[in-house]
Amino acid sequence: MKKVFLVFLIFFTSTLISQKFYDSNDLKYYLDFSNMKANLKFRDYKINGPIEEIYSIYGNNYTVIKGDSIHWALLQNSKKNQYSSYLILKGEYSDIIKMIKREGSSKRFEVLASDIIFPSSFKDYFNFVNEEDFNALAKDRQVAEYLKDFGFSGTYD
Repeated sequence: MKKVFLVFLIFFTSTLISQKFYDSNDLKYYLDFSNMKANLKFRDYKINGPIEEIYSIYGNNYTVIKGDSIHWALLQNSKKNQYSSYLILKGEYSDIIKMIKREGSSKRFEVLASDIIFPSSFKDYFNFVNEEDFNALAKDRQVAEYLKDFGFSGTYD
């Protein structure tokens, strides 16, 4: 009985730890917190690299994605798949981490994109969904592509 309980407990905790969120605008882009990797696209910027979660001295939680020379910082809401702000920065990764931890820096960074500098509705850019919602969206898009391929889409009288 103890072995069955242990196996159940391990299975249950592994499903809780495995967290992968997909960008609902384009399902091939994702944030994978189980492997701590990300693959995202925003406007002309793409990033594919490791994720690090940073807590600032003010209690804010950031998801930072390390790129080659361009790094992304996403300010988390209460859930890992919801973000209230973003920064796409160019600079040394270690300096950017220090800046995010302190939420300020005396160093200057090149800001390539930000909702603070270019205000708009952030919800339009990243809408992350879990794997269950991902499967539903993928099926809906397959049906839409099938209808489009056979000429069933359009306006009917």
